[in-house]
Amino acid sequence: MKYIFIFLVIFLSACSNLDRADVSSTATQSGSYANLLVINDYMYVINKEKLQTFDVKDGANPILLDDLDLGFNIESLLYHKGNLFIGSQSSMFIYEIAKSGIPQEKSVTNYGFFGEDFCRQDPITVNDEYAYASLSARISGECARFQLNELRVYDISNIAQPELINSIQMESPKGLALDGDVLFVCEKENGLKVFDVSDPLNLELIHHFDGFDAFDVIADDGLVIVVGPEKIYEYDYSDIDNMKYLSQLDF
Repeated sequence: MKYIFIFLVIFLSACSNLDRADVSSTATQSGSYANLLVINDYMYVINKEKLQTFDVKDGANPILLDDLDLGFNIESLLYHKGNLFIGSQSSMFIYEIAKSGIPQEKSVTNYGFFGEDFCRQDPITVNDEYAYASLSARISGECARFQLNELRVYDISNIAQPELINSIQMESPKGLALDGDVLFVCEKENGLKVFDVSDPLNLELIHHFDGFDAFDVIADDGLVIVVGPEKIYEYDYSDIDNMKYLSQLDF
C-alpha cells in the first residue's frame, strides 16, 4: 500500500496536469495525455488551440507571460530534456524552453511525415533518438475507412524530418511511457504490453498483462501505474525480467 500511495501522488499530479521537473533533466515527464506541466517556476498549458506560459513563482498569483496560437485540435504535452513536445491531430510541435522560460519554436512536423493514411489521435513518447507513436483509427467520419492500430517508431535524429523505421500491429493502442529501453503501451481493452526497445528495428514483447481496460501509463524508477476507466493498477518492474503486479485501486 505504501508504493501505491507514493505513486498515486505522482499519478494524480499528472492527472491534475501538474508536474514539476528540472529543465536540465533528461527524463521524460508526465503521463502521455498531460496538458499542463510545471517546470521549475513556469507552468505550460495547452488547450485546443494554444500553448500558454505562466510565471508561477507566486503560486497564488500566476502571471501569463506568453500566449502562442498553434492551430487546432492540440491534444498532448510532453517534456523531455529541455524541450516541450506538443501533439495535435495534424502536427508535432517541438519547442525549446529558453532561459526566460518562454518556449522557442524548434520545428513543426506535419504528420504527413508519419504517413497520410490515418487520422491520428494518440500521443507520443520520445528519447534522444527515437519517437514512439501509438496510432488508433477512428470509427467516424472520413477516417472510418481506415483500420489502423499500430505502434510506430521514428528516427528523430533529424528532428525536422522524422523517418519511419518500424511499425507493429496492436489493438487500439492508447497511452504509452518510456523508461530507458523499456516501453509500456496501453491497449484500450487489452491491458498493458511491455516491450524491449533496445533495438528499435526489432521490438520484443516481453510482458503482456491483460484482462482489463487501459488508457494511460506512467513509469518511473521501477514502478508503473496503469490507468483504466475505473481502476489504477500498479506494477513493479525494477527487475524487468520478473515484472509483477502489486495492487489496484478503485477511483
